[in-house]
Amino acid sequence: MISFLAFRERIRSNVALRSEPLAIETEHVEGPFRFMNSAWTFRDVDGGCEVTFSVDCQLRNPILQTEIGAVFDDAMRKVVRAFERRATKLHGDIALRHWIRVMHGGQERGLSASPGSR
Repeated sequence: MISFLAFRERIRSNVALRSEPLAIETEHVEGPFRFMNSAWTFRDVDGGCEVTFSVDCQLRNPILQTEIGAVFDDAMRKVVRAFERRATKLHGDIALRHWIRVMHGGQERGLSASPGSR
């Protein structure tokens, strides 16, 4: 389910687990997006795990596309924070470095990294 202001719509995605490199990939199948692809990749590093999250999407509705662009980065950071909380709950206080690659409508909106990451 995706919701933004009065807009609310279900989405359906294919989700695949890849073993080499270890990754979880999603591809939009049905819903409000022209396209939406995301991937979580995991790499062992000394003392922990490096996690890279990337997402690229574009809504079908150009007005919503423009409006959601303003809050898209924050929404993706919330996704990453939820991942961090869940990882900490499952695995305790681990060294988790992450990179966030945010794409919106085919254009890179920015990269950010956790403290201590390269």
